[in-house]
Formats: sequence, C-alpha cells, structure tokens
Amino acid sequence: MGTWRVVFTRIYASPCETKRREMWENLTNLAEKITSPWLLTGDFNDILNEEEQKDRGGANMKKCAWFRANLDRCKLLDLGSEGPKCTWRGLRTGFKGRLYKRLDWKLRNIQWRNRFYDVRVKVRPRVGSDHHPS
Repeated sequence: MGTWRVVFTRIYASPCETKRREMWENLTNLAEKITSPWLLTGDFNDILNEEEQKDRGGANMKKCAWFRANLDRCKLLDLGSEGPKCTWRGLRTGFKGRLYKRLDWKLRNIQWRNRFYDVRVKVRPRVGSDHHPS
C-alpha cells in the first residue's frame, strides 16, 4: 500500500474584514498548490446564507456571497454537521436578544471527500464558551 499525506489547516478568521481578506488571499494561494486531501476547520467568522443566522434581522447577503466566492475560488466543500446549526452565540443586547450564527466550519477539498467520504462531524454542547465544539 502506498503512502499518502493529508493537509490540515486550523482557522481563526479575524472579525476584522481586512484581516479576513488577507487570510483568504493566503488560502487561495495555498489551495493552488495542494494536491493532497485537505481539511480546514475553525471559526471563519462568516456565514453562507440567512438560514445560518438567527435573530437581529437578516444576514448581510453581500458578505454571504463573498464567503461563497472564496470557497469556490479555493474549491472547498462544506463537510456538513449533525447537531445545532448555529455554532456561535453572541451577547444578549437589550430588546434585540441574542444573535446566533454558524461561524464554525469544517471544509474539505475534493481529494479529502474522495478519500474520506464517510467522515461525519457532530456539533457538541457548548460549555464555558460562546462556540459549540465539534
């Protein structure tokens, strides 16, 4: 049996949009070079659509489209998950209540999907953090 390697990237995307843009430029450059199975996991500080945000009005669709464009540019696919859809809980603010979002993602390239097609992600209960672990 031949040897193979995988690439694992842990992400913490800054809440600062300028720093997130820089991160995506770096990931795009990296994606062009990676031919092995690649898994990225962490807090991307972005959502893809309105269903990934609860409360406080609608999602910013321009930002959602920008996130989708970055995933497409890097040829990344959502691994999906079981459990709560929103993985982050914001602070309670007055009459608006809390904001909930799916900020934590497990993303993979096509090589990962083909090699590890039966991997599943379970979102665990949140304990002592504003994020659910998975």
